[in-house]
Order: sequence, then structure tokens, then C-alpha cells
Amino acid sequence: MKYKQIWFGVLALLLFFSQFAIDNSLGFLDGKVNLILVALIVMINLADFSWAVAFAVGAGLLLDVYSGLPFGIITLSLFLTAACCGLLFINFFTNFSFYSLLILGLLAAIIYHLILSLLVVVAYFIGLSDFLPRLADFFGLVWQIVSTEILLVAAYGLINYKSRSFKPIFLK
Repeated sequence: MKYKQIWFGVLALLLFFSQFAIDNSLGFLDGKVNLILVALIVMINLADFSWAVAFAVGAGLLLDVYSGLPFGIITLSLFLTAACCGLLFINFFTNFSFYSLLILGLLAAIIYHLILSLLVVVAYFIGLSDFLPRLADFFGLVWQIVSTEILLVAAYGLINYKSRSFKPIFLK
């Protein structure tokens, strides 16, 4: 069990550094790909919910360190997104199908952006931040939905090929 936690931490850090590298190195992908959100959706489907919450909080804290927003906004957004998606997964998307993964990914991207935008607007009106989202920032949501769905299709294909987690049991 201890090795599982160590591997989880190493993979989470590797994913964070990959997200950080995409945001800072590849200018044409800046803000259009959210690897943390994709990993969170896959974890909600496959892992225990406590692991997904721990990942959301840990990744959010790391992203908050390098963000220009007030500290805690990204962490709270990821945590609330994980909570909403966890509830949706338990109550509506109970099977591990391709379609439920894609719909949950779509809803997660929308929920994450709505929560993040709402928190940024509240921070702006309270006086904690000088940044106010513009209409152009909401077009980034379309790019992130597309990239999230593409990455979820790739993740589903890899997981379906390597394990039995997403395979329907009744089709054996």
C-alpha cells in the first residue's frame, strides 16, 4: 500500500509538471489543454473517491503556487469540480462506459470553468484580484472541452486496451 501512494505521488507530480510545461512552453496550447482535469475525471471513474479528492487538492495547491490568481481559487475550483463530478458519477453515470466518460468530461470542463470564473469574479469584486474574466476567456472553454474529450478518448482506449476496468462484464 505504501508503494501505491508513492507511485501516485510521483505520477501526480509528473502530470503537474507536464501541465506546467504545456502552459509555459507551447504557446499555441496555453490554456487549451487541462491534463489535471482529464486525470481527475479518469480517477473519479477508476479510483476511490478519496484518491480523486486528494489529487484535486494537491494538484490545485501546486497550480495555485504558479498562478497569478489569489491563492486557493484553483484548489477550490478543482475540489468543487471533483465533488460535483463524484456526485454525478455515483448518481447518474454508474457504469464505466465510453459515453458516460465523455459526458462526465464535458460536464466537468463546464463545471470547472463556471466555478473558476465565479470565484475569480467574486475575488475581483471583493478586491483580492485585478483580473476580471472577459468574453474571450470563455472561448477557451470550447478549446478545453474539445481537448478534454480528445484526451479522454485516448485515455479510454489505453485503459480499455491495458485493463478490464472499462470493459462491460456482460459481454464476455
